[in-house]
Amino acid sequence: MLAESELTLRDTNEFEMWQEDIKAKETEERQIELEKLRLKVQLVHEDSFLARQEKQQENKGIVIEMKQEKQVFRHLSEQARKELDFENKRKIEDVHEIMESVVRAKEKVVLLKQKKAADVVNETQFLMEKAQREAAEELSRKMELIQQIRLLEKAIPPVGGYVKALDLTETSNLGLLGEMSIIEASSFLFQLAFQSKPRFCQLHERLAHMRVRESELAQERRQDIIKEKETRLAQVSEKLEDIDRERQERRRKRLEASYGAVGSSRTSSSASICEEHLSIHSLERKNVDPALREMQEKLLAKKALRMNAKSKLSTLKSSGVVTSIFKHANQNMESINMDASAKPQSGSSASFIAGIPVLRNPELPSKTQKDESPKTNNASTHTDKSEDAGINAITSRDAEYTAHMAQIRRQLEDQKMKLLADISAAQARDISITIAVPQGTVEAMGATVEKTVKFANSVETL
Repeated sequence: MLAESELTLRDTNEFEMWQEDIKAKETEERQIELEKLRLKVQLVHEDSFLARQEKQQENKGIVIEMKQEKQVFRHLSEQARKELDFENKRKIEDVHEIMESVVRAKEKVVLLKQKKAADVVNETQFLMEKAQREAAEELSRKMELIQQIRLLEKAIPPVGGYVKALDLTETSNLGLLGEMSIIEASSFLFQLAFQSKPRFCQLHERLAHMRVRESELAQERRQDIIKEKETRLAQVSEKLEDIDRERQERRRKRLEASYGAVGSSRTSSSASICEEHLSIHSLERKNVDPALREMQEKLLAKKALRMNAKSKLSTLKSSGVVTSIFKHANQNMESINMDASAKPQSGSSASFIAGIPVLRNPELPSKTQKDESPKTNNASTHTDKSEDAGINAITSRDAEYTAHMAQIRRQLEDQKMKLLADISAAQARDISITIAVPQGTVEAMGATVEKTVKFANSVETL
């Protein structure tokens, strides 16, 4: 009876309370396990997102680089081909013109020779007729003179019978216009020699003055050429300075834009980061398991990286650059897909992808973790793809602009060095270059043409 009374009088509330405490601990442990599982799933999702983002960026960088290289090569080949065609056409026209001028010169020389031959024939005939007439006249004159001499011999007294004195002032009285005595002829010759001497002196002075004037004109031309080359050199240097200033201004604007994008990304992602911090602090207040806290911190860091990337793309979309790039990318999508099948070189792809910001993760998830990731994030991946394409297109356009400016700078530097070399050569030689057209035969002109005219065999010779 006493044992029964003790069993019936025992209080069962203590046992029930102990049982409820055990159940509460089991439920709390179950919730912690569920939270751990949820955080693991989210971590796997974030890791897969980062890995996919990295792979997409690498692939897109390779595709864009191949596309750019193809466009650049196509443009360069087309430009070189056009320049080669234009140069060859111009030289062909020059050769045709030279050949036509040679033909015209041949015809002109032939006509000139024919004319000269006809003139020579006519002149020879005229000279022959004149010589015959003069010979006949001379013969008749000699015969008449002989007759006169015979008559005079008959009229002249014999030798020794008549002696006549020499008179230097007496003329011959032959009826000529310029008859002069011996004294008059000697005085005239002396006066003529005296008058011609200053005239020869004047001619020598004029020739010396003309030579001095020619040397002065050549020096002036030389100085004008040097001044013109110096002005061209100054213009080239001014252009180089303008290009440097423009590049510095564009670089400064790009840096300001990038700093603004970073600031906006920080402000946009601050709210989500604060919420995650609050959740972590709430878990710490509840004395949650440290492994769960570590997983929560990793998730917070990865979400912050993703929010920064999205905020950067939002700033680019607001500026209207990404839409234009998407249109251009859609127009050339077929060529991009064809280029994506080829394997680019490692050095060029690395040099191009080095300028693209990539979010890297040291530990990639396994296949089982990828299978456990949720399949409801298709929309977010599509937006991430568009954002990555916009950022890569902007960086590629910046690289194209930098390459173009570098090419212009190299061309201007080459022109500057060429001008400096020309000025130094002109100053060293101290001569002026003139263009002279040779007045020779047709064969010599043809040889000159063959030396000066040459066709461009390849693009490098241009």
